[in-house]
Amino acid sequence: LRERQSSQSSSHSQPTGSRGTPVKRAKWHLGIRSQSKPNDIMNEVYRAMKVLNFEWKIINAYSVRVRHLNKVTNRYSKMSLQLYQVDYKSYLLDFKSLANDEADDLMR
Repeated sequence: LRERQSSQSSSHSQPTGSRGTPVKRAKWHLGIRSQSKPNDIMNEVYRAMKVLNFEWKIINAYSVRVRHLNKVTNRYSKMSLQLYQVDYKSYLLDFKSLANDEADDLMR
């Protein structure tokens, strides 16, 4: 697979702008990006979770395990939230869905 990818990338030239300079491709990020301070981001996360009646366990300052009871099914929806530094001035809050058995172990 790696050979195929490298041969494909070498066979296609990089797109160029109107002046012949290479166009910088955007990076894909899943989650929410912010230029706020990390503590401000996490405080907003906690505020939103409280308003939505979520339960959570703090793993560290920038990682949280979360669950919310679905009143229709009487089962928990579970996820982890983690804040990453993307570059010197921006952060990414990543959301990851957790399987019920995996999440049960993590919430203990």
